[in-house]
Amino acid sequence: MLADEELLNSILTYHVAQGRLNAHAAVRAKTAATLNGQRVAIAYDRTRHEVTVAGAKVSQPDIACSNGIIHVIDQVILPNDKDLLAT
Repeated sequence: MLADEELLNSILTYHVAQGRLNAHAAVRAKTAATLNGQRVAIAYDRTRHEVTVAGAKVSQPDIACSNGIIHVIDQVILPNDKDLLAT
């Protein structure tokens, strides 16, 4: 696999969480494991009534599909490219 393909695969799998989390459960969990092996932070801003995932605003939550639940976000989120020691 080419380096660019590996990067693309890492970015795409960072956008997919393991399991089926609706918006309510995701906010309670505060983090979610992604398919690329990293975790994303999930936060709820009570003042703005806004949920964010890794800093990206959730613009449309809880779109039910046959194989999972989609939560539309307003930007591409990028996985950490550093190892544990560098971070």
